[in-house]
Amino acid sequence: MKLFKILAAVLCTILVLLVATSAVVSYFLDFDKHLPTIEQQLESKTGLDWTIKGPIKVSVFPALNISVQGLSAKDEGNAKLPALREQDFAFEKAAARVSWFPHIMKKELIVKEVSLINLDYAKTLPDGAKLKAAIENFAVQGIWLGLNSSETGGVSFKPADEKQGLGIAVKMRSEQHGKTNQLMNAVAMDFAAKMDVKTQEGSNGFGDLLLKNSKLNMNIKLPNLKDQGVDVQVVSDIKLNANVKRADLSNLVITAAKQTVKGQANIGFTSVPDIGFNLNGKDIDAGAFMALMRPKGEVEKVKKAPKPLPKIKVDGQLVLDNVSVNNVTINQIDMKVKGQDGIFNITPLKLALYDGSANVKARIDGRAVPAKCDVDLDVQSIKLGAALKDIAKQDVFDGTLATKGDLAVPCLAGPLDLSKLKGTLNANIGNGVIQKWGASKALNKALAIAKSIEDGSLTDLASVQNALNVREGDDRFEFTEMVADVNFLNGIANNTRFNMQAPLSEVIGNGQVDLVKQLIDYNVKLNLSKTKDNNTNYIPVKISGPLTKPSYKIDTQDLFKSQVKAKVQEKIQEKIQDEIGDKIGGEILKALPF
Repeated sequence: MKLFKILAAVLCTILVLLVATSAVVSYFLDFDKHLPTIEQQLESKTGLDWTIKGPIKVSVFPALNISVQGLSAKDEGNAKLPALREQDFAFEKAAARVSWFPHIMKKELIVKEVSLINLDYAKTLPDGAKLKAAIENFAVQGIWLGLNSSETGGVSFKPADEKQGLGIAVKMRSEQHGKTNQLMNAVAMDFAAKMDVKTQEGSNGFGDLLLKNSKLNMNIKLPNLKDQGVDVQVVSDIKLNANVKRADLSNLVITAAKQTVKGQANIGFTSVPDIGFNLNGKDIDAGAFMALMRPKGEVEKVKKAPKPLPKIKVDGQLVLDNVSVNNVTINQIDMKVKGQDGIFNITPLKLALYDGSANVKARIDGRAVPAKCDVDLDVQSIKLGAALKDIAKQDVFDGTLATKGDLAVPCLAGPLDLSKLKGTLNANIGNGVIQKWGASKALNKALAIAKSIEDGSLTDLASVQNALNVREGDDRFEFTEMVADVNFLNGIANNTRFNMQAPLSEVIGNGQVDLVKQLIDYNVKLNLSKTKDNNTNYIPVKISGPLTKPSYKIDTQDLFKSQVKAKVQEKIQEKIQDEIGDKIGGEILKALPF
């Protein structure tokens, strides 16, 4: 839509220069005295309130050179072109070079160049934000103008050199500031193309505008980007049809932060804009984008009230091969996006990584604030060992991950409101191993304590020390399966089942995490019975407190039960906790990769 506004402004400027030329030819002397007449004629043609400070400068030979300084126009509610409604703009200078002799004998002119210099534009948006824009230069070169007969009226135009097309170049910048004048975004743009105009048969207007080899260079600044912003280049052939208000982009190449995607796109500028695209890329380094982001402490807080998602229509696909994100390699990302009227579906988002796959189906209902986000997750056969090596640079855990989940949460209105998170998540890890797990050694000591309690030999501190003198064992823990089920409701993650099965042992647990208050209350039981035929020899561990620094305590009350006299319990509880409590507690959560 902005392009049509700019084209409308160019046509208005051509009109300015033609009217000025008419005045010159009529009077030929003292051009500036006719400025009121020019202003009146422009107002009658456009409906805008025009002011021309002047002066008007004209030279006739060998070509007609016209320049007008200090032009401004404002819509006071009478604009005759939709693109000019509620617009307010001012040019420092408008200029044209016209080859008129001997073409005027054929009722035609060749406009060598029309240029607008230093256009300032300002507008206050409904939310109180302020938009400022400046076109430093807008130039169109090589226009053929045909003056039609008086019966039909009007002006026809086309490229003077139909093989080359019109030369078009734009250099501009814009800034948007919030209510308190904080910068919300800034864009510097440099655009160049060759434009071919296809005149519509039987009409004085134009049909298709073909922009060949168009190149757009932009620098975009946002509060969360570093000072240099991000450089973006868009190269494409563009077909513009003003009658249906549609742009088709072919041979499209988009480059940002030195990462490139290619393909095609189309944009409809109707009452409900629609966007379609089919893009693909290869060897994408997402870390290049992350490097442009400010550190957390430097991010400027921009207060901007969230809005419902715009009523646009989107139908597109993006396929990226070999994507790297913080040392993680994703073999392929295949994403389809479709929706309209504020409801959009990403169905599906497919990821191929670490010999497995992840399929995500997401639905965003953005008709109200906050939006509603629903996500279905299906992960199959992810090799955790390779993934964790890339992420943590440590060989600590291995296994094959499968996960399914169905989650819903308010979104797109600032930080996620975890108190409204709802849904379920089920994870399964098969044939795994925990490397260098300190809890493995401590658990053997705990097992000896449990057995001593069972057989009644734990009666004093000496018997406790004797039980703790057992061989600590291997620090490698192999398991056949680990499963976990989690329900989310009202900000609470409730783990109804955790079970880790190993050939000679079992770990079970349940509890909850308050995601809002960041508190954990969890119970773990480590069953070390070789026969697996009873739950006698288990070690109960209580995990509680802040997630950032939880406490791990062996539940000695549950461990001792009634098998040890109260006065003995009091003496040996501290000894057991010191010897194995912290060691077990500090290592338990290291076994959980999620």
